[in-house]
Amino acid sequence: MLYLAGHLQHLPRWIPSAFNLVKVCLWYSKLRDADPLQSLQDLPNLVTLEIIHGYGGEELWFKAGAFQNLETLYLAALKELIWVRVEARSMPRLKKLFLVDCKLMKELPSGMEHLTNLERLDLLDMSYSLISRLDRALQGGDYWKVAHIPDVWVGGLKDGHFEVSLLS
Repeated sequence: MLYLAGHLQHLPRWIPSAFNLVKVCLWYSKLRDADPLQSLQDLPNLVTLEIIHGYGGEELWFKAGAFQNLETLYLAALKELIWVRVEARSMPRLKKLFLVDCKLMKELPSGMEHLTNLERLDLLDMSYSLISRLDRALQGGDYWKVAHIPDVWVGGLKDGHFEVSLLS
């Protein structure tokens, strides 16, 4: 496991050669110009990736063939993140996706339909726009994008406490 906490200009150059890494956590690193996925995408044993206050960019792009063994992805408090793109053949083993407090995201990650092994999607403290689009998708229209996910959880602060509900 590798935990990197604190402000970083860029990820260490040796990360792409750390083949035995199973879990990587980027906390409060606030990477701006670097694409953190580029250094991590080919790690053959990476199962869990957490990015919390770890990236200041507007987009994250999971390219085809990347993150072949990733099972859990946790993206939280990415204040500048607008969109996430998932290409076909990326993250083929992903089971759990957590999107937390990424309020500039107005829609679900594009390419969600490619995550065919996804068992759980948590959208916590996200924008109203994203949640309403998800609700419309579950009602029809874009339902095919999320129909394969057994558990879709939505939650946020309400009246001073956190509430979570199961949508699917």
